[in-house]
Amino acid sequence: MGLIPLPVIVPILTPHYIGRCLECLAAQEDVRAEVLVIPNRKGLQVAPHPQVRILAPGTNIGLAGAWNLGLREAYHMGFDRALLLNDDLFLTDPTTLQKFLNASPPLGEVWPTALWYARDRGFSCILIPRPVFEGVGGFDPGFWPAYFEDNCLHYRAKLLGIPTGLVDVETEHVGSGSLKADPEWENFNKNRAFPANMRRYVAKYGGLPHEETYTTPWNGQPPILGTKELLGIADDWR
Repeated sequence: MGLIPLPVIVPILTPHYIGRCLECLAAQEDVRAEVLVIPNRKGLQVAPHPQVRILAPGTNIGLAGAWNLGLREAYHMGFDRALLLNDDLFLTDPTTLQKFLNASPPLGEVWPTALWYARDRGFSCILIPRPVFEGVGGFDPGFWPAYFEDNCLHYRAKLLGIPTGLVDVETEHVGSGSLKADPEWENFNKNRAFPANMRRYVAKYGGLPHEETYTTPWNGQPPILGTKELLGIADDWR
């Protein structure tokens, strides 16, 4: 009997951590990780690796855009669920993927459609079933290049009554590793993108994460432009 396949989507901004990330995925027991790596940056090259597919958008489409791209590809491949994984989060527990599958039985069985997080890791390691993704409408690519897109999806899921579940696994997490590995990106995010994304989130939900006051996005008003457009960033920038 062959290993159970599970798509794992790994966007990357720099090549610093993907090697160890893939090693941990290759060491998983009883489950075969169908890895989709998304080099989310202009000109970023990824070395060939067994059982890894490369989805290259050709430019930085933001973390939300990369997650949407990977999830839609996984669902198009026929999978009913997929794991989002940060490249700087290492699955040191070789039974991690099996534990996620055990927590979320296949569609068609009696189970609540839910978001499944690795405990204490948030969207750095989360299993998203297809009905959840389609129900909330995916991630909002207006949050660019990163931050607040995860809070946005989580809050929309909460408004729809979609529950969350926690999976107890051992992991190691660098935390914002890709940004820290590139001082220019880190400076841009700290001084321009993060504040703009925060303002956009407040405009969308009437408060910061966990302080939202709107029960519908934008309080029923037309949405504002995405952060990339608000900052006047060209499509081919970095």
